[in-house]
Amino acid sequence: MSHPPTWMLSFHAREAVETEQLASVIGEVIGSRSLASRQGSRAVVIALSGELGAGKTAFARGLARGFGVEHSQVSSPTFTLRMDHFAARGERVDLFAHLDCWRMETGALESVGWDALLEEPNALVVIEWPQRIAASLPKLRLDVTIRDGVGEGSLEQSQSRRVDIDCTPLANFDPSLAARMIDALLVLAQAVRVSHPGCARCGGALQNDAFAPFCTARCRLLDLGAWLRGAYVIEGAEGSPESESGEIA
Repeated sequence: MSHPPTWMLSFHAREAVETEQLASVIGEVIGSRSLASRQGSRAVVIALSGELGAGKTAFARGLARGFGVEHSQVSSPTFTLRMDHFAARGERVDLFAHLDCWRMETGALESVGWDALLEEPNALVVIEWPQRIAASLPKLRLDVTIRDGVGEGSLEQSQSRRVDIDCTPLANFDPSLAARMIDALLVLAQAVRVSHPGCARCGGALQNDAFAPFCTARCRLLDLGAWLRGAYVIEGAEGSPESESGEIA
């Protein structure tokens, strides 16, 4: 299969809702993996780095929403270390595990069932402060770094976030999934801001701008193939071409 020109992309999110929207695309692609591709596989890990207040929890909520979890229940598991949420997909139940490793050393991973968690093929594991357990991070993962206060001057710039997404570790382990991830993110980055009268899948009223031009995450997932091929556009930054470095502004 042909590989994308880069496994690394950067986005600028102007507010929390855009951070969540970006993350929901990642969660949706991971959640839509076929049963065949999961055979013999392991959990997909998102190593989520960023300073306090950078927007890690907002990103985790977006991942949960795209993955099919009730995202309003997602909060930082600082004191519980691990919080589990579940997404029902017919007879299969997928696990969304959210870990906060700020107060955790590598030797303490056994207390959260680390080894068994990584062996779960239907799991998406989100780790805040992954640098605390860097030696134990698996190969099947994405590295996401959020930096707050990108730019200077305007209020909008001071509230924006830069989100760096590195699919290189994932590509080394599962290049097919990594390529699908890059394709989906490029569609998001290059889409123009549009106004759609109804859901592109069912024609119903749009209920949430985060899913435009679909009414819900379910409709967007049902039409995932056409969406990834660029048949539709979704809410994004107007005029955001890819630079030679692979960065999306």
